[in-house]
Amino acid sequence: MPSASTIADPTTVLSPPSVLERQGCRLHYWTAGPKTRPWIALTHGFTMDHRLFETQVAVLARDWRVLVWDVRGHGLSKPIGEGFSVGIAAADLLALLDHVGADQAALVGHSMGGYVAQEIEFRYPKRVAALAMISSTCLTFEQPAALTLGAPFTQAALRFCPEDMYHRSVGEIAGVSDSVRAYAEHASRQVSRADRERIWAGILGSYHYEPGYRIRCPLLLMHGDHDYQVAFGLIKLLAPRWIEREVGCRHAIIPRAGHNANQDNPEFVNRMLLEFLREAYPAVPAAVEGAAE
Repeated sequence: MPSASTIADPTTVLSPPSVLERQGCRLHYWTAGPKTRPWIALTHGFTMDHRLFETQVAVLARDWRVLVWDVRGHGLSKPIGEGFSVGIAAADLLALLDHVGADQAALVGHSMGGYVAQEIEFRYPKRVAALAMISSTCLTFEQPAALTLGAPFTQAALRFCPEDMYHRSVGEIAGVSDSVRAYAEHASRQVSRADRERIWAGILGSYHYEPGYRIRCPLLLMHGDHDYQVAFGLIKLLAPRWIEREVGCRHAIIPRAGHNANQDNPEFVNRMLLEFLREAYPAVPAAVEGAAE
């Protein structure tokens, strides 16, 4: 029986969408939770949107101030603007955090969103209190050979695959449950073919090898036990090397879950997030909490 603390509260609602115009894109974002609490920002993966985190927002917003957004070119954040790269997306998120007055935040990233979060931690470590990665790989290793060798084929598929076939395949790979697959297919259809190509090219160009570098904040790594999204399971295959580099990081394999693991098994993911964040980035400082008892 799942703990009540990990079950999404359907009465929790996001704010109406707000817009920040930046470099030719109308970035859409939403907030939830107590306005005086520390910030958590969640960033979705390639061709998804902010709805990916509905069940996480409902739990996290009880204790933290939460921001979710549509990355440029995704969801409502159109047009894509002057270009796309992980660096641009990272700058977008920093601009949003500045806009809402968040000097520091815990960053949760799914897949591509994990790259965005890692890039911010690499460039501006003081802005990041903690990192939680879902279905992502390490941005500061060498680009995986499977991605390099497979890039021409992936780009060809993005360009020439019939639209219905492409979107159905996104859904089939995203999750193990029908509802997750339906969401992923719907979200994917909101991203134009031209934007998909530009975004994917930006993702492929995002790796930068940094020998000797270590993430400087508390780190949680998670991936689904049925995640075959990238190169037939690349995320799972690369996880041990990342864990070995990041001494002290937490790692969890999410049962009964595919690439959109936080949707397939939200109770497990929410429990891991809460345990991690309550220790690494408490919503209420321990001294204050103790004084209130």
